[in-house]
Amino acid sequence: MTNLEKIKNIIQDSKLKKEKKKEFIEALILVDDKYLKEFVDFLGKEPKWLPVFYYNFKAKKSAAIINDPKLWDKIFQLEKEMLAKLGETLKA
Repeated sequence: MTNLEKIKNIIQDSKLKKEKKKEFIEALILVDDKYLKEFVDFLGKEPKWLPVFYYNFKAKKSAAIINDPKLWDKIFQLEKEMLAKLGETLKA
């Protein structure tokens, strides 16, 4: 089973709404499978983080569409905070 197939299963098993699942999977299809391994490993252990990653993806997609530098700054600040929490999760 490829990493993409594993991520698809994790996403399908999540509580995200159907259209959000589809959108996220369609974005991840664009990623080379070898780059998905760590993401799969993490989500396999911590599936509760899936919505966080989805909303981060969604925010970046919106910022790219409207080309708003201030929105990008806000996203990166929130991402720094998210990564700090993620680091704490990994330490536990």
